[in-house]
Amino acid sequence: MKALHTSNIGVVLFVLGALAVAAPVAAAELDSHMPAETLVYLQWSGRSLTFDGSKFGQMILDPEVKELVEFIRGVIEENIRDEQGRAVFEKAWNCVRIAWQHPMAAGLYDIRKQGVSLAFLIDLGEDKPAFEKEFNALLDLLPADAQEKLSTVQLGEESYTYVTDLEQVEPAFGYLKNLFFITIGPGQAKALLERKPDTSLQANAKYQERMRVVGGEDVQLALYADIETIVAKVETSMNMPLVTSLVSPETAPVTAPAEQVSPTRRITKALGVDKLQAVAAAVRVVDKGMYTKLRLFTPAPHQGLLLPLAGAPLTNADLSGVPGDADLAVAINLSPKAFYDELRRVLKEIDPNLDAMANGVVAAMEQRLEFSLETDLLANLGDTWVYSVSPSQGGPLVGSMITVDAADPEKLQAFIDKLETTLLPPPPAEQQAASQPYRHGPRPRVEKMKVGDTEIHYLRTSGQWAGAAFLPAWAVHENRLYLALWPQIIASAIQNTAEPLTASAEYQALRKRFAPNASAMIYVNTPEIMKKLYPLQLVGGTVLMNVIAARTETNLPVPLWPGSLQSVLQFLIPQMNVISHDAEGITFEGYGTCPSVLPAGPMVVGAGVAAALPAVNRARNNAKQAVSMTRLKGLGTALILYNEAENGYPEDLGLLVEEGYASSKNFISPLSGKQPPRVKDGKFLDPIDYVYIRPGGGVPHETIMMYEDPANYGNRYTIGLFADGHVESKISLPQLQELIRKAKSGETDEGQSDF
Repeated sequence: MKALHTSNIGVVLFVLGALAVAAPVAAAELDSHMPAETLVYLQWSGRSLTFDGSKFGQMILDPEVKELVEFIRGVIEENIRDEQGRAVFEKAWNCVRIAWQHPMAAGLYDIRKQGVSLAFLIDLGEDKPAFEKEFNALLDLLPADAQEKLSTVQLGEESYTYVTDLEQVEPAFGYLKNLFFITIGPGQAKALLERKPDTSLQANAKYQERMRVVGGEDVQLALYADIETIVAKVETSMNMPLVTSLVSPETAPVTAPAEQVSPTRRITKALGVDKLQAVAAAVRVVDKGMYTKLRLFTPAPHQGLLLPLAGAPLTNADLSGVPGDADLAVAINLSPKAFYDELRRVLKEIDPNLDAMANGVVAAMEQRLEFSLETDLLANLGDTWVYSVSPSQGGPLVGSMITVDAADPEKLQAFIDKLETTLLPPPPAEQQAASQPYRHGPRPRVEKMKVGDTEIHYLRTSGQWAGAAFLPAWAVHENRLYLALWPQIIASAIQNTAEPLTASAEYQALRKRFAPNASAMIYVNTPEIMKKLYPLQLVGGTVLMNVIAARTETNLPVPLWPGSLQSVLQFLIPQMNVISHDAEGITFEGYGTCPSVLPAGPMVVGAGVAAALPAVNRARNNAKQAVSMTRLKGLGTALILYNEAENGYPEDLGLLVEEGYASSKNFISPLSGKQPPRVKDGKFLDPIDYVYIRPGGGVPHETIMMYEDPANYGNRYTIGLFADGHVESKISLPQLQELIRKAKSGETDEGQSDF
């Protein structure tokens, strides 16, 4: 590992903070140290008796898990070759080992053109001396020149340290009594030390009201995101132009809309997420399990992407087909006709051309198959869709089946029969005679089997699919359409007379934890799934540990992973997730050993914001590059005009400013943010962003005359101006060197030329 450089100080602070917030928040009121206008706030509890007693806490504190973590730490340490690198890793590990046990929080304050403002907080309590010792030892490992860049500011009894040569980012750290903090952004450390509770996030009425909806006792993880403000700041940061339509000029309506909207706003409105105001979530310890509740604050009607989350409430009758031994059940109420109509609306609002294309595809399909999508199919399907996997249907994965209510079973069966005949017509009548057996050849065919009064249809594949291991099957039984990969699965479901899942006392107790009007549900019998998948985990885990040990040449004892089946099962309980909605928003709830998978909004939103920021930066940098290319092209025009007027190109670019051919600001790229340079006696007194290669006599068209400082693009590529006035982007450094060589030598692709 190489020695840490000055710019890595900020990275070290950021990583420590990121590792900290990734860990388990008792009510530490860390929001009192965040500004009232905080955009995203994440708080995670340290260890407590409640947390340690939960299934999740017991699992991560289990000796076998600790052994695995120590093994991973040892492998990493053994593979760091130099002594200083191992020392850095050891001190950073010790910092995180102390920090994760304490309340901590992260907050994103602002999104600016120059970057972001944020903070990480750790309430160290009595462990402050131990943490401070390890953290100071980590800083002592920095090279001397890097330590010289650290400057300390005293504010009364408190102080903070910041990196002096990173003004735009200004990473800083310090202590406020027992509170350790890391801030990013100019002036943020000083603001944190001077902040009063009545100007903090804690005093934000909207924040408090929204968190009250999802919160309660024993909150372990909390998240809040002010989506409205984030969107507004992102749009401002990107300087998004206003447009009247996304449609091309040729197809745009003659009369433009009265209200101008940005492309982003137009799309978000079509997708139904334009009214999303905020997201709030909390994970609480309840009866030793983790209860997750996430709320999307978005007023009805719920349209676009939110429509599938806003169906009618599920009833026990809707789930009556799910067997009592189900390992997995997913159910949702969603009208196929309403979903189809909404999809068409979204396409039309985004771009009428997309809707026209969809019209063409649907019309062609209906003509080819001789049916009406809306009348023959969608109108005959009901709203309740269920996916289930159970041993009584065939076992893990194999016993998967989808069912959907049939609004009119007879019409639906008639449509299926017609579709089968159209797609796979029966053999010619003369070949159906016993003396002339039908030779199907490479064509698949529909075959049938009967279970009681129900006829199950399945597809017998042929040709290149003759060796397929499945027989796609379907059947209309009573008031449901059944779909599975084998007809035997449907037969098992129809023949099953056992009690349904909804009759299970365990299921009923779990279901009572959630909103009664849920329109979607996921049930996972985690212990039973673990039992069935344990053999695969045992084999895979053994192979993985052996490979790690062999490839890293570690001398550490290799743990047995996974642990024994019983040691794993002691932490697992069945898990359920539901979705409900009302006039003010949509709510996700979940309960299980770990924070629930479905309503993992805290992770999703956090990851979304983290992913959005680089995307915003890329979009902003692309826009800046476009402006820079425009400026470079303008300078090319100025050079041509100067050459024609003065019968030669200028000795120095400053002459273009003095003679009035160009403005000094045009010699600065938006990517660098420098101030416009001063000019005296035809020369620039301050640095500029464009390098000039003065031509001599005749200039070939492919000769480069000016290029932007590659440092503005991370020394990966640059943009260049050529003699014929065109500008090229993404010129790699090797290409640039060759272009400069040719320009200075007067060489062209056709040979030599006077320069």
